[in-house]
Amino acid sequence: MKTIRLLTTLKLALFPLALQAQLELNATASFELSRGGDKSHYFYNEIHEGYSDWRFGLAQANLMAAWPFGGGWRLQGRLLLERKQGERPEQLRLPQLNLQWAPQESPLRFTLGRFLYPFGAFNGRQLPTERTFIARPLAYSYYVNISEKAGFFPGMGDEVKVPADGNTLWGSTMLYYGGYAAGMKLHWEIKARKAWLDAAVVNGAPNVRTGLPGSPNWGITSRFSVQPRHWWKQGFSLAYGTFMERADINAGLEKMKAYRQALIGTDYLIGFGYFELSGELIAATYRAPQHLPEEESFAGKALHLKALAGHGDIRYSLPFLGGAYLAYRFGMIHFGRIPGRTDRWDNGIKRHSLAAGYRINSFLLVQASVSTQQVNEKQWARRQQAFRLMLTAFY
Repeated sequence: MKTIRLLTTLKLALFPLALQAQLELNATASFELSRGGDKSHYFYNEIHEGYSDWRFGLAQANLMAAWPFGGGWRLQGRLLLERKQGERPEQLRLPQLNLQWAPQESPLRFTLGRFLYPFGAFNGRQLPTERTFIARPLAYSYYVNISEKAGFFPGMGDEVKVPADGNTLWGSTMLYYGGYAAGMKLHWEIKARKAWLDAAVVNGAPNVRTGLPGSPNWGITSRFSVQPRHWWKQGFSLAYGTFMERADINAGLEKMKAYRQALIGTDYLIGFGYFELSGELIAATYRAPQHLPEEESFAGKALHLKALAGHGDIRYSLPFLGGAYLAYRFGMIHFGRIPGRTDRWDNGIKRHSLAAGYRINSFLLVQASVSTQQVNEKQWARRQQAFRLMLTAFY
């Protein structure tokens, strides 16, 4: 109820502006029923270990606003209330706030501020109403053994409890799940309805989570997308940047800007009849310091680590029930070997997911999903299954 009152208050506060300046407002509120396996964890399958039993409540609420004010200028933002690391909905953020300029009769658009990170196709699906599956793909949700504060070390989080600034480190996702970055972006429609290019200078590598102005990190990213046929879209993405942040645990570490992450990826969307195929493949390389927990120091030489992540979806729209669909997703992350050793720098993972959804009317969407995942060389490998049922109200 507090969330509904908050969104209502904000809408009422912005309503006079909407009348005077054609302010565009949209909002969503999602409520979720979930249950996970007894080895569930937010950093593995998005279900907090303290809430793995049956649970119902608010998952997230969004308020989006866009204010076009002439001359091709546009101010837009998004206010998000969500669960903090899968616990309670007490994390209030402003993930998007930017100023856009689109000169008339020009194929160019410029954006300054916080905007969608132009890599892959998934970042453009931030809202539940834009997704087929409730859960994010593994590359955007599964935390690997590289931390922005402690670099690399095996068994981070579940096996080796390494504290940093009073909190246990759990590494980072291959791409920051929030999908936003701060900086400057160029959008160029190279050929109308056929080819586009997005390029940006941002404040960090793709796995950086803070994304605040004044970040000590830097990054560059771009996505070239084409639509060769009306039924086929293809994207090609590149990203490169620094990711380490100064903290007590790395006080003795020098040349923080020397540690970097690079990504290259491709995504696709193919539709025919009632079927839709989509997916993404991402290759990652890291230059990371190696943290030695027992010595509480870092090895003298940085490591070059590699990984490959991907997912593929198949969606079937039910012809006899408009707005309803069934879908299946396979996702995986494969990790390369540690240089000079035979073991890999993290445990490979595979996930199978089934989903169903139905748009009840113009403002209600219900979605359900079940998933199971297997983590290599873990005794609890098959105990991270998840069931999620979500109802989203939107306008």
